[in-house]
Amino acid sequence: MEATSVKKIIMKYKFDYFKTLFMQTVSESMSIVLAFIFGLLIQGAANKDYNLLKISIILSFVILVFNPYLEYVYNVMIGRLNQKILYEIRQSILDKYMYSNVDEFRKTDNGSKLSVLTNDTDILNSDFLANIFIIWHYGFMLIATIISLICISVYMAAALIILTLISFYFSTKGVGDIDTVNEKRLKALSNHTDAMNEFLNGYDVIHDFKIQDHSHRTMKRLFENTISRYMDYKKLISKQQSIGMFFGGIVFMGGFIFGSALVYYSLLSIGMLITCIQLSNNLNQPIFNLVGLYAQFKASKNTIEKIDSILSKSTSEKNYRTNKDTTYVDGEKSSPHHRDLNEINNNVSYGEDRNLKIDILNSTDRIKDRSIGNYDLKLDEVSYSYPNSDFKLGPISDCVNFGKKICILGHSGSGKSTILKLLKKDIGYDDGNMYIGGDDYKSKGVEEILDYIGVIPQNVFVFKSSVKNNITLFDKSIGYEKIIDSMKKAGLDDFIEKMDDPNLIEELGGSISGGERQRISIARCLVRNKPIIVADEAFSSLDNNLAFEIESEMLNLKDNTFINITHRLFPKNLSKYDEIWILKKGKLIARGHYSNIENEEHLKEFIKNLK
Repeated sequence: MEATSVKKIIMKYKFDYFKTLFMQTVSESMSIVLAFIFGLLIQGAANKDYNLLKISIILSFVILVFNPYLEYVYNVMIGRLNQKILYEIRQSILDKYMYSNVDEFRKTDNGSKLSVLTNDTDILNSDFLANIFIIWHYGFMLIATIISLICISVYMAAALIILTLISFYFSTKGVGDIDTVNEKRLKALSNHTDAMNEFLNGYDVIHDFKIQDHSHRTMKRLFENTISRYMDYKKLISKQQSIGMFFGGIVFMGGFIFGSALVYYSLLSIGMLITCIQLSNNLNQPIFNLVGLYAQFKASKNTIEKIDSILSKSTSEKNYRTNKDTTYVDGEKSSPHHRDLNEINNNVSYGEDRNLKIDILNSTDRIKDRSIGNYDLKLDEVSYSYPNSDFKLGPISDCVNFGKKICILGHSGSGKSTILKLLKKDIGYDDGNMYIGGDDYKSKGVEEILDYIGVIPQNVFVFKSSVKNNITLFDKSIGYEKIIDSMKKAGLDDFIEKMDDPNLIEELGGSISGGERQRISIARCLVRNKPIIVADEAFSSLDNNLAFEIESEMLNLKDNTFINITHRLFPKNLSKYDEIWILKKGKLIARGHYSNIENEEHLKEFIKNLK
């Protein structure tokens, strides 16, 4: 995905801007014309000129009737254009997040991402996008007014222009560093959104451990800080507006006094004085408003730079998802590494009604004919070492033929997660070679590898939608029979009749059990023809009976390779695996069928420790 920017997105709609600004200009011109008509009306009354009076009244009513319609049209055009631009900016930001690699995605927390997509884009809309047309409005009125005044009286125009320039100069001085104040406001908003996201997701912990008071105090402190930072920003804006109002009044009164003097010396008619006074409002208002708009425009610079820093990142597919910039402890991250959306294509858009829709590019069609069975995995002296760590995996050599069932055992820090990362191509191996279906791993991109490999994570993410949508991940090309077959194989028979219920699964899967979420994850792999299914500590949080039942079902799958990466095992199932690997500190210390290694000391020790 190419890098972009707020400016590039706006420039895509330059023709729409031209049409909207043209319509706005026509509407604004009416107020200038109306000022002249009012002057003629007064002049006609003063001179008792009936024809001039009649024409002035008719033209006034025509403009007063026609101008509101013009204003309605261009306001609708402005609203539509700003929403189109705002949508594309938000969609571009979201795409940057969705298409980024794993490490890049996790550099910022979800609360900060939500703040950019909501708070920052809202500020961009109110302080920048909307103000483009307001500034054009006042700018046009200012220029048109000056030209009109020059046509009426050079003396009157010179006086009002000088007063205007003096007012603008003093209005923009001595207000304070609005950039710094606005940056603090944005930071406070981001912290507040981040905390709300965290507390809502952590409701169970907050409730169960009775820390509501702490949460309340924290949110209150963050909210008060947000209000305080907003008020600092508002005070600066209001100060500039107040100064602008004062000097706007100076322009109005100064013009009125000077114009009266010109009338006194017969250098200006009474009608043209009324026209000048009417036009002076078009100098007064811009002075009053442009000062505040100038401050908001200046403040929006921080927001644009923040959004551009995200949009400017290139997210084109790389051979491997990550590099070696991450620090690990004993070869493992401190928290389990799970990627809940491995099975889906990262094309995100808003779905129908209230559900999020994930558009799938028919990855089922990208898998080779399953009858070929060309999905063997081969590791040839593969090794990997983490930077800033003494841990090293391997060298490991083995061949996992298609359809085989493999159990990889090991305690925390043994290298199990590293093997998973290598299989998913989250990282690239240092030495040796890996093959899938006889093809070199390095010859395949990440997306192609994920067409072969499906992962069942420990914590399965489900969408607030139907069971069917959570299994197919909103891919309407998957047939009904395929869905039913996958659900039966995954043990979801009880959900078949109600799989289309859009309200069945609540937010974060609160309405279904952990085992049911695991079965949905299995069905996702099966329905998308994943020939290789890897369980990443998938059963560790389930009770013994349920974990044993699901593991047994996976071992009975005939058309899939099953790799169970775990530190938890059930002796009754061990003999069902074609091969067991035992890892310790990155070394493959034992492997083979259970009947061949059941007397292996490391396996005995492992089973004993689990008991």
